Amino acid sequence: MSLFDVKRKLTARSDRVKCIDIHSTEPWIVASLYNGNVHFWNYESQSMTKTLEICTVPIRAVKFVPRKNWVITGSDDLMIRVYNYINLEKIKEFEAHSDYIRSMDVHASQPLLLTCSDDQTIKLWNWDKSWECIQSFEKHSHYIMQILFNPKDNNTFASASLDKTIKVWHLGSRNPNFSLEGHTRGVNTISYYHGPDKPYIISGSDDFTAKIWDYHNKSCVHTISGHVQNISAVYFHSELPVIITGSEDGTVKLWNSRTYRMEKTLNYGMDRIWTIAGRKNINEICMGFDSGTIVVKMGQENPMLSMDSNGKVVCCKNNDILQSHIKVSDSTKFEDGQLVDLSSKNIGTCEIYPHFFKHNSNGRKLNTPIDGNVSGKYENNEKIYVQVKNQSKVLFIQTLVYIFTQIPLFLYVAISHMNSFDWGMIVMLKSAISVFTLSLIFPFAFCIILIISEDFKFGYYKVLYLANSNLKVAEYQKNETII
Repeated sequence: MSLFDVKRKLTARSDRVKCIDIHSTEPWIVASLYNGNVHFWNYESQSMTKTLEICTVPIRAVKFVPRKNWVITGSDDLMIRVYNYINLEKIKEFEAHSDYIRSMDVHASQPLLLTCSDDQTIKLWNWDKSWECIQSFEKHSHYIMQILFNPKDNNTFASASLDKTIKVWHLGSRNPNFSLEGHTRGVNTISYYHGPDKPYIISGSDDFTAKIWDYHNKSCVHTISGHVQNISAVYFHSELPVIITGSEDGTVKLWNSRTYRMEKTLNYGMDRIWTIAGRKNINEICMGFDSGTIVVKMGQENPMLSMDSNGKVVCCKNNDILQSHIKVSDSTKFEDGQLVDLSSKNIGTCEIYPHFFKHNSNGRKLNTPIDGNVSGKYENNEKIYVQVKNQSKVLFIQTLVYIFTQIPLFLYVAISHMNSFDWGMIVMLKSAISVFTLSLIFPFAFCIILIISEDFKFGYYKVLYLANSNLKVAEYQKNETII
């Protein structure tokens, strides 16, 4: 299964789905509907487990709080409601805003809930203080469509507004740290990049584009175009190098987050999409449409494994690379078929997404095809060397073509313009150059055959090296064989 292959796990028809959240440990999703109901689904068993009839107006925001066994809703009747999702008991109900509640987010460790509204305010609530509003943020000039805590710094959060801006805030200040401006129409949705290497946030807008921002440099890194209607949902996949965008044109597009190339368009025939949700450590993605809910799984179904003759195991799960060593002493006794715990060491995360790999027969090499003809070597010093052979061959062929065609042509033209030479001498030199050029055809053809063959090992190398628990990619030219 390749990176952009998608397997549908759940299709649930319902009224319009305005918001979805996915449980952090269980295969559960909660969907809040335009008709005021909330549905709970188990996407593994593909069954609806519970339903709540909460109100008669749209519920635009819903969140799990697993550490409290809560689900929290925010609706157009201005109310926040808290329920125990085990027994469906109502825990708390209170009026939170003076206009529709658009979005909520829960702090990862503190008893804090952020809410935002069409009243142009963001409010911070502490449930350990009887749900007291401990802070309010009021610098947007239009409806605030979404708020989101930064997963790498839970003391900061971002907000998206129809005033065309994304603002980044700190919990200790009423004023935003800065604003990101560049969209020509309102901003509907945002999502943080979860990886440790890039301080990125993506936004989706009514101008039909999504923008990737570097919030350290406060600049737009890239603009994604391809939808023909408002972009209503965006998501940086937490495990895969994938960006997901959803639009009111009814399509979901998958983009490579490394190259920003659009790889696939999905259309489930469920009209407009309003929400996309996922969580860390799983590949499942939940999507809410006008006509219901879709849950899909992306990427590899199972980790890729390779073991050499000495029992050294390398495991690749998405972009994470793990190493284990199977050792069984003579004194160890196991029953036939017994499952045994195997400890592993995390080598790091790889910047490129491997589709397949295996150890070579000599036990030292790790062949890793990645988007083409690529191979490499895994050594005891925890380095993986990867050579892009196609790139090397194309470069060398271009060099040979230049040498064997351009240089004789240059000499031929130069001699033709040397009027001071005897014409007989010029004709003789031209004939000599023609013979010389023809004599190069056979060695040139031999070089081409050599390049195409697998015995040719020359060119540019990509090296994966360990740095701060992450595997980085460096590229250099080297004239020796390493594979």
